[in-house]
Amino acid sequence: MQVSPKLSAPVYDGFSDYRNKNPFPEQTNTIIQPSLLPVPYIGNLANAKIFILMGNPGFSAHDMLEREPAPLFEAFRQDVIKNLHQEFTPKDDFPFFYLNPTHSWHNGFIYWESRFREIAKQLQKDGGLTSCRDALSFMAKHIAVLQLVPYHSAKFPNRAAKLPSAQAMQKWADMRLSEDTTPAIIVRHESKWAISRQKKRYHIQKS
Repeated sequence: MQVSPKLSAPVYDGFSDYRNKNPFPEQTNTIIQPSLLPVPYIGNLANAKIFILMGNPGFSAHDMLEREPAPLFEAFRQDVIKNLHQEFTPKDDFPFFYLNPTHSWHNGFIYWESRFREIAKQLQKDGGLTSCRDALSFMAKHIAVLQLVPYHSAKFPNRAAKLPSAQAMQKWADMRLSEDTTPAIIVRHESKWAISRQKKRYHIQKS
């Protein structure tokens, strides 16, 4: 990733390194964190039944645990890599890896599980599923998120919306959502996504 030094933070070795160098980190800035793997999308793009369009992955110091060597954190990192390469098989229960209860320690699980919790409960009740985990797995196989900017930051980095990766995602989303009747929910930055209205009907959800 090549971006302006003013837009990008230094690379840190992990949580301890970040905390030692940032004892009072600013959680409202738009600085991109290159220490973390990018997350341009979440879930199985080929099989998704609904797309949710967001701005970019958020950031807190807790996210730096991704770089720690403990097995728990390494398992998460491997799921991020699998997601990047879209290397899913029918045996994968959680293509949308942030819904995997194994990663319940991560802010991504806390964020997405809280937003899908009531739907998961209804699925478990009406769909005859035996557990909340089964309901989350069902959703994880059918929902995908697209991030306009794939890099982590505490607040959306407006300047990063001009990066080639962001422009490529916007074009891909517009093309993908014009191919069939797959619905899309734009949660953040409708004007920057600029999905063609004549091609696709979509819902804008304020957050």
